Amino acid sequence: MEPMRITPVPTGSHIQPTETERLAPSAAMQALQAQKEAALRQVAVPPITGAITPAKLKWRGIKERFEYFEGFGAISWFEQRGKRITSDFLFPLG
Repeated sequence: MEPMRITPVPTGSHIQPTETERLAPSAAMQALQAQKEAALRQVAVPPITGAITPAKLKWRGIKERFEYFEGFGAISWFEQRGKRITSDFLFPLG
């Protein structure tokens, strides 16, 4: 009996995104950034007004923390001077 041959099925990975598509953030990432910005403006002490810059975050003692899960993705949250000030933000793989 001859062994069965398996023909790979194309998955669409051969289609390359254009430069604009590759550089443009997805709608999900834009929504996540909006959630993060809203959370920082609401819970930081003192409240952040104007543009959110690295200097403003450093002056307020705010750091973004990440925890990675293999095969799943990652979560992040913000801490201010060692105290957690936001809930988790989910970064799924994909």
